[in-house]
Amino acid sequence: MRPLKRSILKYLKQFVIPFSGLPEGEHWFDFKIEKEFFECFENTDILEADVLLRVQFIKRSTMLELEFGFSGSVKSECDRCLGPVNLPLECDEKIFVKFGNETYDEAAEVLVIPFGESEMDIGSIAYEIIYVALPMKRAHLDSECYEDVEEYISIEEEKEDKIDPRWEQLKNL
Repeated sequence: MRPLKRSILKYLKQFVIPFSGLPEGEHWFDFKIEKEFFECFENTDILEADVLLRVQFIKRSTMLELEFGFSGSVKSECDRCLGPVNLPLECDEKIFVKFGNETYDEAAEVLVIPFGESEMDIGSIAYEIIYVALPMKRAHLDSECYEDVEEYISIEEEKEDKIDPRWEQLKNL
């Protein structure tokens, strides 16, 4: 596991919401997510990011309700040519937070934090929501991949279309 540096902790501190002093009701928080955000986590393949995160934070006496709204784009590597590909990101996610000692395994939307907790770190939650919202296959449109890689891909696809003559005879059985 990568050791946490002070600069990483300092950067992620902006994603901590201190809710103990907030009155009950609706509150809004805005965050700008950029490349540095993803560099704080291991195994990230995000090259650049320009995402606005808007959090609607509803505080109730027995629970918290957070609605995350993401809009913007991230840049990652193309799965076909390994060049940078811009991926639009628009998604909304709702999370409920209850106070208690037990954990809820059956619902990913329900988090449990200990009684007496005064703040909530939403950085890792935001990171997970973004990654789930990104497409599984991250690729350019066919015409946007690098030309030399496009040529190689088309040659390989042609090779795959040709069937070994020994296997071709099995079709006749």
